[in-house]
Amino acid sequence: MNIFFSLASCKNIEKNQRIDNEDVKYLAFVTNGDLYSCPCVIISERHLLASGSCIRRHERGLEIIAGVVPHTYDVNDIDNDDERAMRKISKIKYHDQYVNQVRSIRIHNSFVVLTLTDSLPIGNNIKIAKLPTKDVEINDEATIHGWYQTCTIRSPPRFINAPLTVVDSSNCSRIDKDEFCVSSEMTEKIIHSSPVIVNGTIIGYTTFGCPSLNNDHTVTSVYYYLSFIKNAMKPFI
Repeated sequence: MNIFFSLASCKNIEKNQRIDNEDVKYLAFVTNGDLYSCPCVIISERHLLASGSCIRRHERGLEIIAGVVPHTYDVNDIDNDDERAMRKISKIKYHDQYVNQVRSIRIHNSFVVLTLTDSLPIGNNIKIAKLPTKDVEINDEATIHGWYQTCTIRSPPRFINAPLTVVDSSNCSRIDKDEFCVSSEMTEKIIHSSPVIVNGTIIGYTTFGCPSLNNDHTVTSVYYYLSFIKNAMKPFI
């Protein structure tokens, strides 16, 4: 079944905002010590789920930070500094058939599982997201979290989120078997490789972003890749 989302307006993560959005507590961010990059989803005390297209660009010297609300790429531009948790990445597991097509944003078998050297301190501001037990359904309400992008070189980095609602139609002109389709009404774009969460469950990562200029976009389904994800988490689960 192909379904798509209707995407409402974006909301900035405001300066000095506490972690009051539950979904943000499931997120961690790749950092090189100076800048934030890929948003990841915490799926166990030792594991994060991320998009291979983002991780591939930032593989060297990776650490992650959790328990913070980012505003820009600057690692010092955060809230809840006293509650942050930083961990090194000990292992990066790509899908055996991971393919990032040359000159294309289409990424196949795109999920990557990151294993941390030490466990995260799960608590009030750092939580574990659930993996889906079924495919997405019409009328599911979800949230997308990602970096704002005007699709120009000078666009300011801002981390934003937007509500999503599953509707009962789909019409993506190009969709693969591991994807579902979303419809966006945003005037601001959230770049691809952004997580989509519904009721504490990570259901997908966007494959749309600035290169996609129409209103129909694709999201890669986490449910489709459950076997790969669970196997990549062994022997810790």
